[in-house]
Amino acid sequence: MAHTLVSFGFDDQQFLCVSVEARRERWQSYSPLWGIFRAYHLMFILGDERDIVRLRTNIRRDRVYMYRLRLPPEHLRRLLLDYVSRVEKLATQPAWYNSVTSNCTTNLFFRGHAPLPWWRKLGIFLNGFSARTMYRLGYLSDSLPFKEL
Repeated sequence: MAHTLVSFGFDDQQFLCVSVEARRERWQSYSPLWGIFRAYHLMFILGDERDIVRLRTNIRRDRVYMYRLRLPPEHLRRLLLDYVSRVEKLATQPAWYNSVTSNCTTNLFFRGHAPLPWWRKLGIFLNGFSARTMYRLGYLSDSLPFKEL
């Protein structure tokens, strides 16, 4: 299991982080199995990178790995505008989170942005393999072998 986030850096040294998550009711805990059966709504969270990453490192005590994307600036702009457009759409048309087909990684990277053959999608649907898959597809820096990166 893994959770994918995307962070955008701006000229003023501020970083906007985008996280796609399962919106749970107070009484619900997250279950990948229940996530297949329309148990959660889809939710985008936009916030300061320090807050969103520190929630995972300092409070939840998760291991966090950060990779630099290798995308041209115009692609990054389109990606950010797409996220904002989708957030606005969710306000009027709620959507379901799905642990396999509509999760954090598929919503952040593979919704029309990077068409893949079926055999490559397996590494995206299984979030724990998504960073390695993105490395192999050339979306992450290749300055080092993946294990060192």
